[in-house]
Amino acid sequence: MPRFSWIGLLLAFWLMLLCARSPAQDYRIYEPHPRLMLPPRKLALLQKERDRQSMRWLQFESVVKNASELPEPGLAKALYARVTGQAAPCLEAVRWALEAPPDLRQKALVLDWCHELAPEEQIQALALTLERELEAAEEDRSMPAVRGRLLAAIALAERRPKLTSSQLQAILGQWWENAAVPALRMSFVSGNRSELFAACEMLHAVQDNLKIDLRQPAADLFQDLPLALLLAYYPAPYPGPRGDVFLPASKGASKPDPEQALAARAAGLCLVSYDGGSDQSQFLQGFLMQDQYLMRDPRGAVYEFLWANPYRPGLSYHHAPLYFHSRALGALFARSSWNQNATWFGYLDGELQVFDPDGLKIVTAQPVSKPIQLGGAAVYVAQGQPPGKIQLPAVDTVFFTGLKPETEYVIEMESTKRFTESTDRAGLLAINLEGRPRGWIRIR
Repeated sequence: MPRFSWIGLLLAFWLMLLCARSPAQDYRIYEPHPRLMLPPRKLALLQKERDRQSMRWLQFESVVKNASELPEPGLAKALYARVTGQAAPCLEAVRWALEAPPDLRQKALVLDWCHELAPEEQIQALALTLERELEAAEEDRSMPAVRGRLLAAIALAERRPKLTSSQLQAILGQWWENAAVPALRMSFVSGNRSELFAACEMLHAVQDNLKIDLRQPAADLFQDLPLALLLAYYPAPYPGPRGDVFLPASKGASKPDPEQALAARAAGLCLVSYDGGSDQSQFLQGFLMQDQYLMRDPRGAVYEFLWANPYRPGLSYHHAPLYFHSRALGALFARSSWNQNATWFGYLDGELQVFDPDGLKIVTAQPVSKPIQLGGAAVYVAQGQPPGKIQLPAVDTVFFTGLKPETEYVIEMESTKRFTESTDRAGLLAINLEGRPRGWIRIR
């Protein structure tokens, strides 16, 4: 081979190595304080709520002024100070932050929101405290813990730019796609909405400061979340200590957890605030704007004020679909109507639940001759093997549960050519019947 050809090959190989070893992205934050959760438009909206003495503002103000023990005093007082422009609540928030046990998220918000409202020496002391806590929290990879690291890194951006860049590189360059997205799927099925709320706060912080949309690596998941959140609620409200709440479905049907009800509502409000343009988000907005179910406890009142936006367009959830299958989550939800006495069905990662006026039940078997029919869908319970030839009911979609996950099956239907469909990650097979004959069906 001619010499120049070898040289060309070596150069091409060297360029390929350089591309593979491209330097890590250098994340820089240039936004002024406040840069966490309160961009100018959002802050102006909250100040408008204060000026018009809205119900959510009055509730939030009452909690801050009268609660003897705020669950999150730093967050509540710093938010109150930023909205009102009063320095005194910020001084209290900074004093709390300097004395409290490690709490990266709250202390980052106090540093950011009180940056111009507290003396510089106190802000500097808080920044040093935050830096020490940030370095000590490296090993905890849970969603709430990493959310705290992210907020702390952004709050410290102009004081510790190298620390900020390294933290953001570790979180956004590796952890988010490899660990956070799978954790979100698992936590949704388990009913743990605290992880989703933490992820939603991260979406806002990254978008506001870096103009990066963290939904991109899991676009299918985030596209499904608004409607999945809506239909994953059990239909009957649960009487909580400060008013009725709706409970999110959870695998295992554990006892009612008002804390997860609060986290579910806060996560929904936060998600709609991030992107409320789709029909799915507007259905969720319409459901969440029912004032009789707003959060009234000292913790929830803060999030109700911070994230609820009564000016955002919403659609009546009574017009939302009565069933929804999310391949990304491996979950299916259906209900007979949007009334509170409706019958509800949920399939969560292999577990089948039915909620009706008699309460919640786990279904372990169901005769093929009697599929569960709700909201235009019919659900057949398979025991590892597809059922034999069955007559199709008058529904829009049929679902077969209990099959092999992520496996292709051959579908035979009367007067129709054979076709294939694949199950989702939980072994659920969906077959749309619109435009197809309603005769018999067989799955192989």
